Amino acid sequence: MVLPISEPGRIVEVVSSEKEAQQRIAAVVEFEKKASSESAIQQFLTGLQSGGKEAAELRLILKSDGSSSIEALKQAVDGIQLPKNVTIKIIHTDVGHFNDSDISLAQASGALLLGFNISLNAILKKKAENLKIEMKSFDIIYELTDYLDKLLQWMIEYEKQEVVVGKLEVLGIFYSKFKDMTIWGKILEWKAKNKLKFRILRWDEIISNWEIVSLHKNKDQVKEMNEWEECGIKVLAWKRIEVWDILEFLEMQEIKD
Repeated sequence: MVLPISEPGRIVEVVSSEKEAQQRIAAVVEFEKKASSESAIQQFLTGLQSGGKEAAELRLILKSDGSSSIEALKQAVDGIQLPKNVTIKIIHTDVGHFNDSDISLAQASGALLLGFNISLNAILKKKAENLKIEMKSFDIIYELTDYLDKLLQWMIEYEKQEVVVGKLEVLGIFYSKFKDMTIWGKILEWKAKNKLKFRILRWDEIISNWEIVSLHKNKDQVKEMNEWEECGIKVLAWKRIEVWDILEFLEMQEIKD
């Protein structure tokens, strides 16, 4: 059997049997297949979701049109407010355009390639896309930090989950001429808050998900109602709610360690 020639820099392992060699090859192939199918952001989120004690690390490779710009980029990145359990590590900086070496480093380290005031080579850009490597260039430093801010904000949302914060029993239903629906009911557990999403339970089966348009006590609009209080909930109706249905109010909350 003729084996393919390995790339330079590969580590050669010696094992005790052919069976063990085949197992090691299968494990390496599976690892590389997974790594090549995930972008750096996806790999970062996987590490974030694993919930380990160590902080998840977002790695960056920064390139710019001048050395003074590189220093300005470093300071701007250092000033970004980070969510808990997240760090940013700049693993390489340089002056000039991105090249094959940068792509190789990004692939090996799971880093993002971010440039300032440089153009992106179309061939390299396509190569980066094929390898699922994030490569971007910005004309203003603020745009680069804003991109990272939004990415980190999305990661914060990624760390949240939907939690039931209240339950209401439907006692009556009223329709307006504008096709708005007002639900009258009693809060059985916890509380109801304005603008919360809710789902409809009927015999423990989820019927649909809606959102509160406004919350009312008598004729007054309120922000919150507590357990055992009766209230009105205005919604934009497109599916039928029935008397005695249970509404579960949902809120996005941060996942606790």
